[in-house]
Amino acid sequence: MTSPTFCALLAVAIAVVACPQLLADPVPDLELVASRIRASLCAHPPKPEEVRKQVAALKPDGTWPDVRYDSQQRGGWHVIEHLTRVTQLAVAYTAPESPLHGDAAVLAAADRALDWWLVTNLARPKWAANWWYNDIATPRALGDIGILLDGHLQPATALRLRERLAWAKPGMTGQNWVWLSGVVLREAILTRDEPKAAEMFRNIFREIRVGREEGLQPDMSFHQHGAQQQFGNYGLAFASDSLDYLRLAAGTVWAPPAEQLGLVRDYVLEGQVWHLWRGQYDLNACGRQIVNDAGKARAVERILTHMGEVDPGHAAAYATALAGIAGESREPGPLGSRAYYCSDMLSYRTPGWMLSVQLTSARTIPNELVNSENEQGLYVGLGSAFLYRTGREYADLPHVWDWRRIPGTVAPLAGGPIKPGELRNGSPWAGVAGSRTGSAAAMHFVPKAKGHPSWESHCCFACFPRGYVQLSQVTDNPSAGDAHPVSSVAQTLLTGEVVWLPLGGEAQLLTHGTHSFTGPGAVWHDEVAYVFPTAETILVQTGPRTDSWFASYHKPEDAKMKALVTHAVFGLAVDHGAHAARPAAACIVLPNTPRADLAARLADPGLTIVANDDRVQAARDGDGRLVAACYAVPAPGLLPLTPDQPCLWLVADGSLTATDPTQHLSTLTFHAGERKLKLPLATGDHAGQAATVAYP
Repeated sequence: MTSPTFCALLAVAIAVVACPQLLADPVPDLELVASRIRASLCAHPPKPEEVRKQVAALKPDGTWPDVRYDSQQRGGWHVIEHLTRVTQLAVAYTAPESPLHGDAAVLAAADRALDWWLVTNLARPKWAANWWYNDIATPRALGDIGILLDGHLQPATALRLRERLAWAKPGMTGQNWVWLSGVVLREAILTRDEPKAAEMFRNIFREIRVGREEGLQPDMSFHQHGAQQQFGNYGLAFASDSLDYLRLAAGTVWAPPAEQLGLVRDYVLEGQVWHLWRGQYDLNACGRQIVNDAGKARAVERILTHMGEVDPGHAAAYATALAGIAGESREPGPLGSRAYYCSDMLSYRTPGWMLSVQLTSARTIPNELVNSENEQGLYVGLGSAFLYRTGREYADLPHVWDWRRIPGTVAPLAGGPIKPGELRNGSPWAGVAGSRTGSAAAMHFVPKAKGHPSWESHCCFACFPRGYVQLSQVTDNPSAGDAHPVSSVAQTLLTGEVVWLPLGGEAQLLTHGTHSFTGPGAVWHDEVAYVFPTAETILVQTGPRTDSWFASYHKPEDAKMKALVTHAVFGLAVDHGAHAARPAAACIVLPNTPRADLAARLADPGLTIVANDDRVQAARDGDGRLVAACYAVPAPGLLPLTPDQPCLWLVADGSLTATDPTQHLSTLTFHAGERKLKLPLATGDHAGQAATVAYP
């Protein structure tokens, strides 16, 4: 009979052979990286009372009674909570500042819970219904736990951990590539595999590059799942991970070249920062997870806080940006325009307000529907335009949104719940352009989906320092039938009074309910004047609305998604009518207008509509700025400049700025009387980028 002592020694010997980390000599750079990962994870140890509670609740088999281990929800897989708790136990045991540092009971609980997971997971490789949890979230958490408890786990647990991590392989594109490479890097750290660690750092930093494939774009936007803007989803994870891996590699042989650090800098300062306003993240930048999530803003603030550590030469730029977006500066972040021509997106910022516009074209994909997220967001990204002034306009509002009234979009007046799906644009005509004080975004939308209203629409947003002009024109085609389109202008939280002022009439304070008026006139709400200069039908909705997230985020295992929420909502739209001769919609939006100035703004808004039809949409301000979307070559004399091709252009800041929204042309020529202005246009990866020439 073999003695128990011999069996124990044999088991340890097998574990030593199977687990190189138990025997191999330390590799200095790997040890440095491991210590940095531990320090990052241990920066905020959990409260000891919470840890003791989890230790006490852990069952003998290594599970917790309140975790839903039968979860098969694709988004928000509840089983991962088990690893979250194991990580908390590991941090409590490892963190030098933790009151439970070195506590034997905490370590025993962590080992038992981790071993249960590994035994179960090794028998169920495809445990979660969503591959992301199986291939990324689970092994990344396991790698972090292994690094925290390296040298403290039972040999059998360490052996199973290595077996599970060995499944990880790099692959895919964009941020998915970074996530998967990061998992393998953690395995390399635990196995002291320096060549593999070097390869994974190369993999991760390889993705810090620009191009029109998935990932970082030439205009400093970010694409994932095709040509789809993902600033606040995959793109935010990319920015965060880029910072973290730059910090891990700093001072080691794996640090990337300065050019890649420069790309991360540009993406943070010219991409991410432009989508925050007074501590809130832009809804247009959130992708399918369209929530006004302050957590996204805090993630960007964390990036700005630490980027100076790896990029000290530009620490002042990060500090200035951080002060602005956090609301600590008189100027909330960068000012001017950013035209994201790879993503059909525009950000226009003044000291007092910001407008974000998300268009779509045949080149790009509007907000996707994945993992039962965004099931009601059919019209989001189809010209959605969000105005920010206080930063609280949309706080928690999507809970109760009318998803057919997304600001900036054209959608049916009424109907039942939106059928989940994706609505694409069949036209390539969508462009953005900007200068320091003016900007433009315009789109010809041709619906490309069965079962949806089949009218075509043209929309244009002309931005000036005083405010912006929203123009829309709906054109019937033979299959449009009796569809009844509405152009939405605003849908925000109701804050204070709502006033209607007809031209030449008396102001009317609106009660809760639905109101219909005929312009000319103006609506005032929350220090914003909405001026309607033509005889259009204006729809105003005010009052409480009750709903839940469940219709758009169908996650039946999450009670919070079904919880009803009530908010008072302000909605504003223009009715294009149900008849064939549909009137155009035009609204001049003037942020930061006191109620006392409403009559003066109605009489003279300072912005003028020059044209609004399916050939030309144009507006100008009183200081010589002009924006024009020419879907066809305009008639001579209509505008001060006549282009030789359909295009989007503006005159501002002593320059003519123009772009080809189809991204097919190589030159544009403008005629001003006898004068000819020729603009060479970018092609290839930079197709769609606006060109500028001095004018007048």
